Amino acid sequence: MSDALSKAFADAERSYLASKASVADLTGALLSQGPGGIPLQRSDLSRATEQIKHFKGWPFVAIRAIASRIAGQPIRRGYPKKPKRLKADEPTGEALDSHPLLDLLNGPNDLMVAWSLIYVTVASMELTGRQLWWLPKREKIYPIPTSWILSLEGSTEITGFTVRPRLLGEQFSIPAEECCYFCYPDSSDPHGAWSPLQAAAGAVDSDEAMLDSQVSMFLRGIHPPHAIIVGKEPIDGIPGGLRPRLTSVQQRQIISAILKRYEGIGRNEPIILDGLVEDIRKISNSPEEMDWRDSSRITKARILQTFGVTPIIVGEVEGANRAPAAAADRHFCDTCINPKLVLMSQCMTEWLGPMFGDGLWVWIEPAQADDADLRLQRATLLVQGGAISAPELRRLSPFNLPENPALANTLVGGENLNTGNLISRGIGNMVRGEVAGMFADGLLDRIGLTGGNGHEDSVRR
Repeated sequence: MSDALSKAFADAERSYLASKASVADLTGALLSQGPGGIPLQRSDLSRATEQIKHFKGWPFVAIRAIASRIAGQPIRRGYPKKPKRLKADEPTGEALDSHPLLDLLNGPNDLMVAWSLIYVTVASMELTGRQLWWLPKREKIYPIPTSWILSLEGSTEITGFTVRPRLLGEQFSIPAEECCYFCYPDSSDPHGAWSPLQAAAGAVDSDEAMLDSQVSMFLRGIHPPHAIIVGKEPIDGIPGGLRPRLTSVQQRQIISAILKRYEGIGRNEPIILDGLVEDIRKISNSPEEMDWRDSSRITKARILQTFGVTPIIVGEVEGANRAPAAAADRHFCDTCINPKLVLMSQCMTEWLGPMFGDGLWVWIEPAQADDADLRLQRATLLVQGGAISAPELRRLSPFNLPENPALANTLVGGENLNTGNLISRGIGNMVRGEVAGMFADGLLDRIGLTGGNGHEDSVRR
């Protein structure tokens, strides 16, 4: 019986392992080939050059706001828990003040600073959905334009990137161990990417077409606002007469005469249509009639909303005041900036963590809306609870107060914060101090003043 059971369990184990291997092979085939067995091609990579060309107009306005905000956030590195191979004297559970990766991010290469690196990374992701960092020998960080990437190597995992720099015919492969890859996922393709620019492609094309039509109309159009119809001369045998053919000199004379008499906003007298001038007709459309304003407003709203940016965030002040501006900034941080920071933080931890330390986490600090009223309310609550020190409270003030070592470790508020008007209490303290000084100098005795009960102790109090 035991031999039969052992044989049955062995057969079941072999069947399980065979099924697992078959599923693994099928997964690789599915992720590397299409239904017809044809290798998948990254069509979105071939569009990267065209997508980058649209970094203008309203897409530039929206992307500039997003990339600038993210580039201004500090990058942190640390260990969330103590790895097995971490030395006992290394910090755990908190951000590291110094680290080789910190130095590398602060000076990524000879052409960029940290702000530039993050800015171009975010801009590339918003335009193409991707950004690749190359870290040769972990000494520099070079952002590789998506338009240089020809293909991603690997099926169930990325093993490398095939790139070809612009204006070079030679292509080469970069191993994944030297890269950090950022990508907005595409729900229809596990290897693909989907950018906000692609989602707003129709609105972007419409906005650029309207702008091109305006430029074309201004540069190539014929824009005389009115047509002057010369009267007909009576001629025998021709009913109604015949309109004369004027020479160029006569045309200039008529135009000069009419302009001299009627041009300018101050000339509001009526025009006389006599035998020479029969009629004046408007022949050009105004900008309002071309409906550029309303059409541009619609495409602008579609583009900005697709990128998650409001007009107030990009600098529009018409119809805005303090409350809508604060709400817009908070909405911008919560729904646009911080989700992108989570994605970038996870990508840096996944790709850079193994390069620079076992268990190293890399993250970008979340963005917070800056509301002066809210900061005041928070400071008030901390003071009332005695949960803030004097140096911390001074740093919250807008007066750029210098550091004062004498106030270190001094709590503000709490039990020391009594009820009543703070100003009146302050004045009372000043008065009691002055009276006590006068008593010490013997001034009260010389002028015959004593305390309320005739004793000196009351004055001291």
